[in-house]
Amino acid sequence: MTLLPFACSLCLIPAAVASNVGGPCDLLLYNGTIMTFDDQGTTASAIEITGNVVTAVWLVDPGKTDCAQLIDLDGRTVIPGLIDNHVHWLARAYRPGHNVAEMDNAFSWQDAVDILLVKMSGVPQVGERGVATADNFLTAIGGFTPTQFVEGVLPDLATLDGIDRPVFLSPGFDGPSQTNSAGIAYFGAHGVTVSNDGSITSGNTAAARNALSAEHDFDDQVRGTLDLMAWSASVGLTTVMNFSDDSTAAETLFDDGTAFTRIRHNLGSQGLAQVPNIIQQLLTSDGDDMFRHVLLGEFVVGGQTVPPDYDDAALLMADAGVSHHQHAIPNSVAGGFLDVWETINGVFPITTLRWQLAHVFDMSAGTMNRLDALGGGFAMQTQNYSGTLLFTDAGPPFRSAYDHATLRVSTGTDGGNIVTINPWLAIYFMTTGLNDAGTLRVPSGETITVTEAIELYTTAASWFSFDEATLGSLEIGKFADVVVLSDDVLALERLGQHARLRDVTSVLTIVDGDIVYSDGTLVQCADSNEYGQWHRRTGDSVCVFGTCFGDVDGDGAVGIVDFLAVLAAWGPCPGCPEDLDDNGSVGINDFLALLAAWGDCP
Repeated sequence: MTLLPFACSLCLIPAAVASNVGGPCDLLLYNGTIMTFDDQGTTASAIEITGNVVTAVWLVDPGKTDCAQLIDLDGRTVIPGLIDNHVHWLARAYRPGHNVAEMDNAFSWQDAVDILLVKMSGVPQVGERGVATADNFLTAIGGFTPTQFVEGVLPDLATLDGIDRPVFLSPGFDGPSQTNSAGIAYFGAHGVTVSNDGSITSGNTAAARNALSAEHDFDDQVRGTLDLMAWSASVGLTTVMNFSDDSTAAETLFDDGTAFTRIRHNLGSQGLAQVPNIIQQLLTSDGDDMFRHVLLGEFVVGGQTVPPDYDDAALLMADAGVSHHQHAIPNSVAGGFLDVWETINGVFPITTLRWQLAHVFDMSAGTMNRLDALGGGFAMQTQNYSGTLLFTDAGPPFRSAYDHATLRVSTGTDGGNIVTINPWLAIYFMTTGLNDAGTLRVPSGETITVTEAIELYTTAASWFSFDEATLGSLEIGKFADVVVLSDDVLALERLGQHARLRDVTSVLTIVDGDIVYSDGTLVQCADSNEYGQWHRRTGDSVCVFGTCFGDVDGDGAVGIVDFLAVLAAWGPCPGCPEDLDDNGSVGINDFLALLAAWGDCP
């Protein structure tokens, strides 16, 4: 990769973490291990962001800069924002109550309690009359399983009674579920049968969910969407290919500039009569780089196999020139869809439309070749990470698909209901083959490396969402969707510590050039919560750091690190943050000004 000359060239990069000083470039991330995922597999040390795009990539840190903000990555691993190629993300966002997406990472009852105690602080207490509503509930509905807990079952009544809010834990599509004493009282008042131990049978789980959903209005859906955006940013998931569910509530966040998870919202139908209208909607929608419609799927005329009128629907899509993403399990069913596609391709060529087959845990080499010949893509998912949803076939065949010479392949989760959305649990599964119960659910020889798994989540996935020109890698001119990881994931792999991949998070997430999430490790945003975390909450929310005079490193105080930064920058340094008196040079006046400002920022 040929690196462009670095545009900022006025002052030395200080030892400081960050600063706010005007300049032509907005943000420099330096002293990192930046996996760019460009065609050459470049690992860089620094990147520069101006506006919403990457404007420079450096193999070694540049010596000088006049960028407005500087962030020392402290050697951390950086990757492009992750893209899930097939997920029921809005379904998770619209869950009634206050959705606890973090429950996917609870591996013991104590983990669950710790997660709920943190989440509880943002949930209203039951009113003085003692009558709970859905707005008082902590809920985890879908995405996790009983088998992920070391105890092998959901947390019991006594454990959940340690939470001072009603709790409802409900795996999969229909439970069974578990609640606590506060939940028992609520559901009893709503005519839902609950056992004395707080367990709710699969038959009664739907009634429990419906009771909560009846009190969950449009504004609650908007709030839930923002909450899930914050969680997604905390694990580095910045773009989702969403299937199913109305997008109206989510779109309000895009309309006012608050949204910070890119959504590619795909439209499906359950009958042939709907297809022409949906095609017209796809052709006339006016989305943008944050939210837009992409294709028709995952079902067009319904059915788990090839429906009788699927060929008519496919002909309409091909004639209109729209893309298509089709649910297909198992390989024999995938072959049936390809039979239709190959016939239609002789009438209306589809080789440029990027038609995609999803799931297909047992896709054969022959099916891969047939799909490739049609210009299609294989969208793999990690449903088999679930320890309770046991499909007949193990898979997908990650290694065979990745090693195919020309077939487009990528990965996602199909999360929301049946399995987790967390990309790091998926990457753990792709690299070990182990599900949440520790059982091998990927065929022998079909796992891949951490780097390959991240590639399938970034550059590879961007093709499936028609974003390859702007997303998926950290290259000059592409959108600045950047994730700074909590752990050196390649070191974890080298050390054989794959289980720790499950706990990887983002310490800093940037979407469209803006900081949208920080856990406080590298950047302490001014209005962070009690845990040091910050995320965008409104359209004009900005992570403000290093705001008081003399606070060069942006930690909220003028102290020894700032003192050392001033000494390191001593001498001519026009425009640099250590030049406190702005006279073009760091000297004794700046030193005295820093001493006068010593202490916590006001």
